[in-house]
Amino acid sequence: MKLASKIKIHFETNNPTQKLEVNGGNIRCSDGEIWCTNSDIARFVIGDSNYRFFELKTNDSPDYLHIRAYTGDTDLMSIHHQGNVGIGITTPSYKLDVAGNVASNYVARFYNAGDNANRYGIAIQAGANDGSGTTYFLTARDGNGTVTGYLRTIDGTFSCVDTSDERLKCNIEDAQINGIEAISGLRVRKFNWKKNPDGPKVTGLIAQELQEIYPEAVSEGDDGMLGISKEALVMPLVKAVQEQQIIIEDLISRIESLEGS
Repeated sequence: MKLASKIKIHFETNNPTQKLEVNGGNIRCSDGEIWCTNSDIARFVIGDSNYRFFELKTNDSPDYLHIRAYTGDTDLMSIHHQGNVGIGITTPSYKLDVAGNVASNYVARFYNAGDNANRYGIAIQAGANDGSGTTYFLTARDGNGTVTGYLRTIDGTFSCVDTSDERLKCNIEDAQINGIEAISGLRVRKFNWKKNPDGPKVTGLIAQELQEIYPEAVSEGDDGMLGISKEALVMPLVKAVQEQQIIIEDLISRIESLEGS
């Protein structure tokens, strides 16, 4: 059937405004296709012109399908015809590209709860089959895009690396840390977590106790709880070894002097 372009078909509506309008019914296409094309933009809208619950559309470029909700002009999701998916971004550069501007919160969450230890988190598979070479599994960047650290493997050895390039630093000076005093003051404890008081004892440090001795290794999380950076304790350990080496060399010198006399 071919109808003139100016004819409007309507079902259960007396004043159609579109080429085809159905009021109080369904449209079904079985073993066929429904095409919505336009030289610039093609849309599929659920709702009306005043309140759009859901909208699928292309833009001036047919490479992307954009998804909008409600009355906002912001694309919630964009899908490239080659498979890149963007959430909060109109031109995704990766298979999953998520962008946001959320204050005091996170832009994404992976949730797998079930009150059992076998509910795992995220699995990342990457790199050579034999584990050779360098593979980056996760890279952390600040708001300016500067790399601050990464998780990687080098020839099968896994490590967490902090960015420490001299080209990124200024005002460099020797740290005045009494390493022996700091390390000697650490209290190694055994304890249970309150959520598992009858479980196996854990050996570690208490944040509040460490904060009194070496506060640089203690910080507050977004939940208000204190945490310990074990890596931050490397610096006083290094200083303690250096200080002990000076003491050892001095004692050796004294012994040699006594033996020589």
